[in-house]
Amino acid sequence: MSMISICVTRPHMNHHPFIHEGVVAFIFFVVIKILYKTQMFLQK
Repeated sequence: MSMISICVTRPHMNHHPFIHEGVVAFIFFVVIKILYKTQMFLQK
């Protein structure tokens, strides 16, 4: 949520929608990867 609020409070980020989407996709991918590793660890 903090990253989203930072992007919203910075209007100059709107001039680079491609970079913004790339950052969001990267963060989303990292979160999914961490959750997947945590789930695998808990299953052991």
